[in-house]
Amino acid sequence: MTEDFRRARGTVVIGNAESEATGTITGKKIHQTIRSYDAHLTRVQVLTYDELVDGAPRALQFTG
Repeated sequence: MTEDFRRARGTVVIGNAESEATGTITGKKIHQTIRSYDAHLTRVQVLTYDELVDGAPRALQFTG
């Protein structure tokens, strides 16, 4: 059996946007910045830990 790695995908999980928010930099602004950055990447998804946890119940609905 051979593997085709030309279509490899990846997910990068980074810190919690809400805990990193300070003063004028809000969690919402951090999420918008990451979303903008993520839009320029091909087959790499960047999300924060809180986004991962928030999406877990939806992902589990498909397995049940």
